[in-house]
Amino acid sequence: GLREVARNPLLLTFLAVLSGDEPQRNLPPRRKELYREYVERLFTVWETRRQREGELSLGRLRGEEARRVALWGLYRTAWHLHRAYYGDDEGPRAVRGEIEPLLARDLTQRWEFGALQAEALAAEVLRFWEGAGLLDVYRLAGQEWLAFRHLTFQEYGAARVLAEMYGDEADKLWQCLSPHLLRPQWAGVIPLTLAHLPGAQATALVERLLKANKRDRDFQRPLFLAAATLAEGAEVADAPHQQVVDALLNMAKTRD
Repeated sequence: GLREVARNPLLLTFLAVLSGDEPQRNLPPRRKELYREYVERLFTVWETRRQREGELSLGRLRGEEARRVALWGLYRTAWHLHRAYYGDDEGPRAVRGEIEPLLARDLTQRWEFGALQAEALAAEVLRFWEGAGLLDVYRLAGQEWLAFRHLTFQEYGAARVLAEMYGDEADKLWQCLSPHLLRPQWAGVIPLTLAHLPGAQATALVERLLKANKRDRDFQRPLFLAAATLAEGAEVADAPHQQVVDALLNMAKTRD
């Protein structure tokens, strides 16, 4: 819950900012709501600062359309960078020359932009989030390397993309995630992804985590992923939900 969120100094600061809102409102109860609130609030602040008059513009896009594309582009960038850094060489390198064309391709497929417009928009999206302070750029060996200033937002964005791509295809999502179950770099992405799925798909993935846990008896890392999924507010059926709770209780009783 929020206790875990508050361990991150950036998010603790943002919680303090939210608590001072007028009129007062309840804090987001889970990480996924807090991340969404943060990104959208950050977007609004930066948009206001950048556009003192008139609508937000992103290439030839204006207003709400520009906003949707910028947010969607942020999440796609997060997914590509997570693959670049933690995908076991299956993804691109985290350099602008590889990430930008991938983002342009995504924009073409999702929004049906022409090739030239998509290329221009991809560059605009990256510049926008660099200016907003969410993306950093490091120049090494003549190339620009991209990285999220705070890894937690890369994880959140990657989870949003995975849930969108595989929201109704539990088998394909499992094929994508299962090679990374025991890797700490994916321990944030996997529960957040499952928390964004429809209930039937989230339930199917938690059941698979419980099965996978039998092959990791020493550390039981898939069990902890399933528990984190519940903590993120995933809509999981009662039976597997209770299995996770019972397994945690059994561990607490039997482990020193």
